[in-house]
Amino acid sequence: MKRDNLLSGISHLLIIGGAYGFIITLIIYLLEKDKSDFLNNNLKQAIGMQALVLSLKILVNIGRVFGLVHPFQNIIFETIKLDIISLMLNIIVIPFAIYASINVFKGRFFKYPVIGEYIHNYKSQN
Repeated sequence: MKRDNLLSGISHLLIIGGAYGFIITLIIYLLEKDKSDFLNNNLKQAIGMQALVLSLKILVNIGRVFGLVHPFQNIIFETIKLDIISLMLNIIVIPFAIYASINVFKGRFFKYPVIGEYIHNYKSQN
């Protein structure tokens, strides 16, 4: 059980690693998904949150690229605005990841607000 807690906690903290963290969490999930329900559920929560955050960051970067291409916008202002959005996303997400890790290190299942219930229900349908 300690191993499950450790892998679950690490998977929640890997949100800090961006795309690399998502890939590592996905690999852990594929290798360990059948070991226990606790680990399986926590890995799905971590993957769901990481996929959401990664998608939002990709959208911000796409906005940055198209903002730089558009000739009538102030390029510096648009870049700073998108950097602030990305920073705010990190400020919101990282404390949730730390809180989730602390909970699963203690052996408690964690569901992220808003998307956690959706991920849990989606898991139940499969």
